[in-house]
Amino acid sequence: MRLAKQLLYGIGFLIFFSAFVWILISLLFPSQPSCFDGKRNQGEEGIDCGGPCLSCEIKSLKNIEVKFTKVFRAGNGVGVVAEIYNPNPGWGAKQFDYLLTLKNSLGVPVKSFEGKSFIYAGDLKYLVKPFIEVNPEEVISAELEIKNPFWVSLEQFEKPEIQVSEVKTFKENFLYVTGKANNKSHYDFRSANVYALIFNKEGELLAGSLTVIDQLPKFESREFSIPFSKDWEIYQLTTLDFSSFFPRSLKIGDSGEDVSFLQSLLLETKAIDRQPTGYFDSLTSQALMTLQNNLGIPASGEFDDLTRQTVINLLSGQIKKISQAREKLQVDPAKTRVFVEVNY
Repeated sequence: MRLAKQLLYGIGFLIFFSAFVWILISLLFPSQPSCFDGKRNQGEEGIDCGGPCLSCEIKSLKNIEVKFTKVFRAGNGVGVVAEIYNPNPGWGAKQFDYLLTLKNSLGVPVKSFEGKSFIYAGDLKYLVKPFIEVNPEEVISAELEIKNPFWVSLEQFEKPEIQVSEVKTFKENFLYVTGKANNKSHYDFRSANVYALIFNKEGELLAGSLTVIDQLPKFESREFSIPFSKDWEIYQLTTLDFSSFFPRSLKIGDSGEDVSFLQSLLLETKAIDRQPTGYFDSLTSQALMTLQNNLGIPASGEFDDLTRQTVINLLSGQIKKISQAREKLQVDPAKTRVFVEVNY
């Protein structure tokens, strides 16, 4: 009991002594007011903002948002498109730093590099890297980190009026996006970066690229041509009528091009092990019975109306699946987007 009281008194004394020392140090060596001490103690408009500190309005600004990053194949490397948004309607970032990191399927960084850019007040824009030299098989995703924005008011950093016209997307060995950049503002610009984004018919972003225009005087226009990889194809609606390949029913003794088409189908499905002859013989009939069994229809050995329609439906369905897969990687020219960033 006595020992417990001694311990209690000892702890109380230590607490009292520590408090006394802290108060003494505070009186003898007072801390200097700062913009980070959580106190309104040096003429600030608010706690640690305004007056001699950072503007309260700037301090309350929201961060620039990274909406998404898209990695795409670009020749022997990759390209990246990142969509970013400034949610502050009255303030733009005249400059900010960013770090772009490419990652593999395990999320491990493969390559990273730093850069600088800007964004206007309340603006949605894209950072486009058309080509990064890296093994494309290693890179699965990209991460963008934005930091150190230099904020200026809308009045000090107003978005210039630059319009684009006569935009055209076409394929001539390589895929190109061409058009005109029209400077509707009252200022001359020493150069301008013109960016193009291409999409498939579903509106999914496929890739991005850019070009640079030297000199963009006020009230004048300049033509631009933006190249993409030659691997991109223009979307075209294609239909294939297989009924024209099989215009009639077939049986032993028939010959012609439609018999050759049938024999090619039998060879493709491994029902027959012989190159097409164009003549419907007993071997063709036996192979056709194998195909009919596989399709779940009566094995007549003749290419009758039921077999003919079943085969046409089967081939049409397969072609449709292949076309749908290809369409996702084909460019819809009507959905191309172009935007211009000027350099003062």
